[in-house]
Amino acid sequence: MKKTMNGEEKLYVMRILMKERGYDAYIIPHEDQHNNEYIAESDERIKFISNFSGSNGIGLVTKDIALMWTDGRYFIQIEKELYPGWKMKKMGEDETLSKYILKNLPKHCTIGMDFSLFSQERAKSMKIILKDYNFIDDVNNIIDDVWGTLKPKYNANKVLILPVEFTGSSVFQKYNIIDSSLQDIINSNEVLKNVKNYRMLISRLDDIAWLLNLRGNDIPYNPVFFSYALFCKNSNNEFCTKLFINKNKVDSPEIIKYFKENKI
Repeated sequence: MKKTMNGEEKLYVMRILMKERGYDAYIIPHEDQHNNEYIAESDERIKFISNFSGSNGIGLVTKDIALMWTDGRYFIQIEKELYPGWKMKKMGEDETLSKYILKNLPKHCTIGMDFSLFSQERAKSMKIILKDYNFIDDVNNIIDDVWGTLKPKYNANKVLILPVEFTGSSVFQKYNIIDSSLQDIINSNEVLKNVKNYRMLISRLDDIAWLLNLRGNDIPYNPVFFSYALFCKNSNNEFCTKLFINKNKVDSPEIIKYFKENKI
């Protein structure tokens, strides 16, 4: 959508898209694809659709209701911020989202949600409790489609190299720390104990920043940068990290040299 909409218009358009996609309900988490609590403006989907700007919330929208759960830090704030048409639910006092669904939505109805915004643990728990409901992965995030061209862009600022005098350990020292921990796990498992090479996927942004001694400013007040990493060890005991990131963020002679030196 190109024009600026008020809260009621956003909810109206969202419900039209839900009907088109066959969703009876839609769940909106606050997290991003890296399970961060504090997120970039581009990922503030709850804030966009409901106007609630707190760091903890989860929303549920059906054709009749729009509910937003949050914790005690935000009870006063959320009452002031929510658009007309939304109702607050208090975490720890009201029923949970899952219990609300069990009590109020008919079994076998279809619930849309963007699976990439839920940790595996959280999604698994929810699907066990709500086993009689049909969950659909909303790959083309419905909130993003309502947001349209007005959705903020991620910044393309380059990552920063943090000198070892501030990090305490070099990248290769951290490679060895990780390898030592993983070897303990491998050696304690009969199936894995003969494994000589491996790959470990890292999705948490603070872990990647720590491992590679790099910093960024993709999220306000958080020195991280959007990326995924694959930490690798081959059969010759050689380490490297494959970093999946916007190329523009690492496109400078200094960073390219640093990556080469640290097998990134």
